[in-house]
Amino acid sequence: MRRHATRAAVALALAASLAACSPTPSGPTMTAAEAADRVSSLGMGAGGVLADPAVADLGQALDDIAPAGLPEGDGHQLPRGVYELDSESGTWVQVGDSDDLELDWTTDPDGLPAELLVDWDASGPTVTRTLAAGGQVELPTGANATLTVDGEVVVDLDQTGTWPENQCGTLTEPGDLYLDGQVTHGDATLVVDMVGFSVDAGEATATADGSGGLELTVPAGRAWVDWDASLELDITRDEATCEITDGKVTSGRLRVDAGVDAEDGEGSVGFATDFAPVTDPSTAETTGLALTNGRLTIDGELAVTWDGVLDDADGDGVPGENLELTFEDGTMTLEEFIREQFGLALLGSRVLGALR
Repeated sequence: MRRHATRAAVALALAASLAACSPTPSGPTMTAAEAADRVSSLGMGAGGVLADPAVADLGQALDDIAPAGLPEGDGHQLPRGVYELDSESGTWVQVGDSDDLELDWTTDPDGLPAELLVDWDASGPTVTRTLAAGGQVELPTGANATLTVDGEVVVDLDQTGTWPENQCGTLTEPGDLYLDGQVTHGDATLVVDMVGFSVDAGEATATADGSGGLELTVPAGRAWVDWDASLELDITRDEATCEITDGKVTSGRLRVDAGVDAEDGEGSVGFATDFAPVTDPSTAETTGLALTNGRLTIDGELAVTWDGVLDDADGDGVPGENLELTFEDGTMTLEEFIREQFGLALLGSRVLGALR
């Protein structure tokens, strides 16, 4: 009995070892139909969250309580002081002094007291920069904006920014600018996670990056999206002012991850690709985008990869005849995928377009 048990144990150990050493699938694990169905399912889930009445209530509330612009400053310094809104003229009247900016008004149509407080140096001092066109401007590096309605905080956002000087000692483009915080009203909460952009520009080239995340929570569930994009550019500067007078994108990359967690389930999708403009050598006009290293993941599984040129070379209104998609069950062009999986929707949109 012990000999049989030992043999069984050795066999199990060997099988486990072989399984651990076996290569995991490196290519797509979904057919074209499966990928289309799962993307559609995710879209329906996200649609259910976005259709929650709390989302519309949030948008309407922000529209109703939005102040009538900001007080006009001298154009060089950030506006400061305590202001009240004259409901008859719709203008701000200064009623006090402050190192911050405080706006007080009554919401319409609810008649609730509202206040917007902007602390220009909440986490960093303001800076003064000389402009290429002449004059100076004061800019925040670490501000905070808080909006309260009837004593409850609706918006709480932090701002961070850098404002570099160029070779001429002037400000012509920002270094970076980001917002972080949340917006809350009723049953809806929108979290803003470091949404913004950054620019790193030299004499002849520049890199522009944009990134951030948004997460919406309502009774119907939760939906979120994160993104990261980058552009490489060739730039031309004015020799006298150092201002950028022209820019041409040479390459870039894009990553977007999104997900939904609702009553009928949860799921996520990830999109990533590198790209570069394709130009017509005779006209120098951009005719498409060369896409490389393209990947779409669904719930952590690789659904499809792609490589080629995104354009509409045959002019039939359906792009993608030169972009090859690879699924578990083979390859096809993007145009073939669109026609095969979304043919009826495509036909419907064309009919509606013809009737307009």
